[in-house]
Amino acid sequence: MISLIFLLIFGAGVAFLSLQNTAPITLTILHFSFKGVPLYYVIIGAMLIGIVLSFLVNIVDSVSHLFILNSKNSKIKAEEKEMIEMTKKIHQLQLENAVLKKDNNPGKEDKKSL
Repeated sequence: MISLIFLLIFGAGVAFLSLQNTAPITLTILHFSFKGVPLYYVIIGAMLIGIVLSFLVNIVDSVSHLFILNSKNSKIKAEEKEMIEMTKKIHQLQLENAVLKKDNNPGKEDKKSL
């Protein structure tokens, strides 16, 4: 709904611009000349070129951010995998430590150990 309102306002602005700038001009691009082009065509064309260029820049920026986020997500997954492996190793070492303590002190048992 908001986009429809925005489009209506934009269309009204373009219509107003067209009515106010009807003077014919000569448009020269490189060595080519176009005579009798209404000024509002030039203005609207420049706006459209600006919109398209900003859209292309936005797409390139979004794709680069997507690659950055993807690489960071893969790094996070690798770190989480490493953390899980280290946690397993810690538990194995704790069990081994408990077994060694029990073998060295057969009469004493640590009730807090695994």
